[in-house]
Amino acid sequence: MKSHPIYTRISFDEDGNMFKDGKLIPGTKLRCYRRVKFSHEGKLLQKLSHRLIYETFYGSIPKGLIVMHHDEWLPEPYLNAPFNLFLGTTSINALDTYYKGRIPKWGTSSGDANGMRNRLAA
Repeated sequence: MKSHPIYTRISFDEDGNMFKDGKLIPGTKLRCYRRVKFSHEGKLLQKLSHRLIYETFYGSIPKGLIVMHHDEWLPEPYLNAPFNLFLGTTSINALDTYYKGRIPKWGTSSGDANGMRNRLAA
C-alpha cells in the first residue's frame, strides 16, 4: 500500500483500491470518475479517484495533461489500477475515445457524436 504524497491520510494498493486512514473505501477501483471527498489542512476537498491514484504512484500531473485509461483490453473497463493509467492531452483523449469506439451514437444525450467522429476522422 502506498500513501498519496500530499494527502497522507489516503493510500492505495496496486489494484487501485483506496483506503482512508487505513480503511477501505468500497468501489474506488472500478469507478474511474468517482469523486472522493476528504479534508486536508482544514479544507474540504473533492478529487477524482483516478487522478489521486496516478499522483500516488507516478507523481504530480503536469498542467495541461489529464489522466487517461488504457483499458481497451481489460475485462473491467475504466479500472483505476495504476498500470491502467497514463497521461495525455484532451486532444489525445478525444482520439483515444474515437478509436476505442466510445463516442456515443447520434441522438444520445452526449451531443453531436457523428459530427465529432467526422471532425476526428478528417
